[in-house]
Amino acid sequence: MTLFRSTGLACALALFGFVAWLNYDALKEAYGSGPPHYSRTTNMDTWQNPLPGLLAIDGIAILVVAAAVALFRRRIAERAAVEAVFDT
Repeated sequence: MTLFRSTGLACALALFGFVAWLNYDALKEAYGSGPPHYSRTTNMDTWQNPLPGLLAIDGIAILVVAAAVALFRRRIAERAAVEAVFDT
């Protein structure tokens, strides 16, 4: 049981880290580190707004985390119900 919890926690932290890195990298690339919006002004004809894609990825990540939390809470409730049956 402890291995399952630690593995699940590691996977959740890895997902969070990956999504955070992806957002940081995409926003840094889009808006540049030079003068205001450097990357947008150098390639105006090829520049694309990264926000719609990032919002879609973030939405999927939120849904995955919400599903994992729901499954975890359901497992806790099932375990409590089983323990309650054996206690009586």
